[in-house]
Amino acid sequence: MFQGGKQETRIPFWTDRIFKWSCEKTKNCLVFVPNSYLSPIPEEKSIIMSSDHNPVSCCFQMFKMKNDEDIPLTKVTFAHIENRSIDPYGNFNGPTIYSNYSL
Repeated sequence: MFQGGKQETRIPFWTDRIFKWSCEKTKNCLVFVPNSYLSPIPEEKSIIMSSDHNPVSCCFQMFKMKNDEDIPLTKVTFAHIENRSIDPYGNFNGPTIYSNYSL
């Protein structure tokens, strides 16, 4: 039986409690503070008790990267959009894309 009092056939997921570093260079920039993880249980019944999910929280220390060149970059594409047929009174015919720019 789960926290909400309902019998369930599925196994509850705890993915909100799993942390994953996606970039090796940034894994030391965010450090978990020991003993800061909380999953509070209310003393009185409340709307929180109607789910099998508890609110969770924790603290992290953030550190600046030693070298700005180590900052992971993501490719971003910009589009120059121009529309010469915009009616200030509400009629809009849609944009025209003239060129794309990539960084």
